[in-house]
This record gives sequence, C-alpha cells and structure tokens, in this order.
Amino acid sequence: MLLSTPETIQHILWQGPLELDNEQIAEENFRFISPPSRPSYAPTVSIGQPEVWPLAELYSGAIPSWLEVKQNEAEFFLVRFACSLRNSGEDRFQITQAKFSVDLLPDNQQNRAIAFDLYPLEINQEIKRNCKVSLSPNIKFKEAQASLGGTDFALEYTELQPTIIATGVGEYKADWEYRKAQGKGVQGSKFMHMIVKVPNNMQLVRTKLNLTARLEQNGNPLVKWLFKTDIKKVPSDCLIVNLVS
Repeated sequence: MLLSTPETIQHILWQGPLELDNEQIAEENFRFISPPSRPSYAPTVSIGQPEVWPLAELYSGAIPSWLEVKQNEAEFFLVRFACSLRNSGEDRFQITQAKFSVDLLPDNQQNRAIAFDLYPLEINQEIKRNCKVSLSPNIKFKEAQASLGGTDFALEYTELQPTIIATGVGEYKADWEYRKAQGKGVQGSKFMHMIVKVPNNMQLVRTKLNLTARLEQNGNPLVKWLFKTDIKKVPSDCLIVNLVS
C-alpha cells in the first residue's frame, strides 16, 4: 500500500491567527531602548485533524511476521499530523521558525503511549523529491526502494524542504521544528508522521497539539516576535484529540 501525502490539509481541526507571546517579547527585545514596531497581523495557521491507521491494516497481504511478534508487546499505529502557516501579510516580516508539538497524554490509570519513531526526522541540506519511506522490522522509518512489492507499505512525500528537525523519539512529547533555509521563510502545508506505541492495557490515547511561529524583521534578525496558539481563544479541548479509542 502506497500512502501519499496530500497537497493540502483534508480536515481542519482549528485555524486562526496566532497570539503574541508577551513574555518572550519582553525577554528578547530588552536590547532596544525603544521596542521595535510589532507586526500588524499575526501569522495565520491551520492545524489538521490527525489521521490514524493501525499498522497491521497498512499491509494488503499477510501481516509481516516481525510485526506480529511486536504486536504481542504493544499495539502500533501510524499517525499523520498536519499544519499550515501563512505569513502576516507584511513584506518586512517573515516566518523564520515554526514548531509543531505533540504531547501524548496519560489515561486514568497513568498508562501512556510513546512516539516510537518520527518522520521526517532531519532534513538539512537539499530538497528531497518523490521520497518513499517504509518500515524496517524494528518498526522504524527507512527510505524505501524504488519499487515496492504488492503487499508492502510505504509513505510518499512529493517534496521535503529543509530545514526540518524532529525530537522526542521514544518519549511522550515530540516536536517538529521548521527553520528558514537559503533565505526562504517557513510557510505552506507541513505533514508529519509518527509511529505510536500503545501499551496493550491502554484503551484511550489522547494527544494535545500546539504550534508556535517566530517572525523576524527582514534585514534585522535581532528583531524577533514569537507567536503561539492562544489557548484562551481556542475552543475548550479543541487541540486535545483522541488518537486511539
């Protein structure tokens, strides 16, 4: 099964402008006698509804033996996260960094799923096009061969632009950080994949999502503004979603 990454977010969980992080503003702009002018418009973002697939269902034929063995230890799911970023509308500012965060929450018995693996994990130098990623027998993402067998599974990305750095493999909280490269700001739709390992005795997996973005004034990288998801303006529990139930 070839699971292609879409060009746009299919189902939007929340969208709207981000809010200035006033604590960071005070800390980062202390060097100026008078504060630099703020952007008139905040970055507008969309956060997609996570998509979830049990790993066993991604194989069209028999389940691989290595996956059957692993599923005796825990359940494994593939989760796709998505967000998009649009600039403030002012040419003198650009988004230079954005961070999408996933926090896997404990259940009532304090069981907790972990981010077993993440993709993309690190994209530093060059743009990757028509990239296919499959799973290794230890349930880790790996670059796939040019041709796949009829029962194999792979993800397909049309394009991956640097710079992307993911952290949190094997932990409860994971982040994907996007940074500008070659003078080009961070914008557009971003798709991220996670292998979630769920204890067999865990019935409900919930996750909390968050997104921050940093704007810099063109020609003056000292002038920075950090924007974040304003929880007060987001409907209650909107960014806390059920992954597995």
